[in-house]
This record gives sequence, structure tokens and C-alpha cells, in this order.
Amino acid sequence: MSIKTDIKCPRYAHYQLSRQPDKSGVFWLANGIKGLYRFEIKSDSVGISDILPEDRINCIGFGKGLEETPAMYVTGNISGEYGFYISDDLGESFARINTDRQQYGVIHSICGDVREHGVFCLATGSHGLMFGRQKNLAKP
Repeated sequence: MSIKTDIKCPRYAHYQLSRQPDKSGVFWLANGIKGLYRFEIKSDSVGISDILPEDRINCIGFGKGLEETPAMYVTGNISGEYGFYISDDLGESFARINTDRQQYGVIHSICGDVREHGVFCLATGSHGLMFGRQKNLAKP
């Protein structure tokens, strides 16, 4: 099966593709320009949803969630504010997990720990690998 979409991923933008760890056939695209896309591949079709059509999402990764749903980590601009974000409801809402002082240059990748909710890793362009823990974290 081949997927043809109108989604643009230009050469100059950073974009990332990731699979959703708890669902077969579900992939996410952080477009780097506008949009965070969810692809659900079925036997005879592909469903595409634009989760954040007006926001620039550069990186996406998954980690341990609070319940059965995995935590989604993204970097980019949401509602005009650059940061690193976590979503515990697969993109319905996002919480910023860094401050203005914690930027770390260009972020090439983000992912969460599969064993502990709220723990994540960033691959940066100038500071190497950075590990973080979400503040005020409630234990599941």
C-alpha cells in the first residue's frame, strides 16, 4: 500500500515520524511547518487527522503514560509558545514541561521513558543528550 497525501515536508524543515506504541497501524508525523498528523492504516484505507493544524511541531516521541494510553512528547510552537510538551490524552491537550531558560538549542529528537511517566530525553544540537523529569509529577 502506498500513501499519497498533500502534506508538505520541505527539505529545510525538521520533521519526524513515530509509531504509536500501543496501537498497530497508527503513526504520527510532526511536520515541522504546520500540523501534527495522525495516520491510521487499515487493510483498505488510511485515515489522516491533523491534530494541531496551526502549530509547528518539530519532534514527536512516546513514553509511559498514566494509564493504558502512552504519553506523547513533542517539541515546537503550540499557541505561539515554543517548548517541550507532554500530552497524556494523545493530543487532546498539552502541558509545557520546560521553561524559557531551558531551551537547549536545536532539538533533533524527543522521547519518553517506557518505564516511568514524565521522564524524557532530548537529542540536542549543541548540548548532547539531555534528560528531564516533569515537575509536580503525580505517580501513576
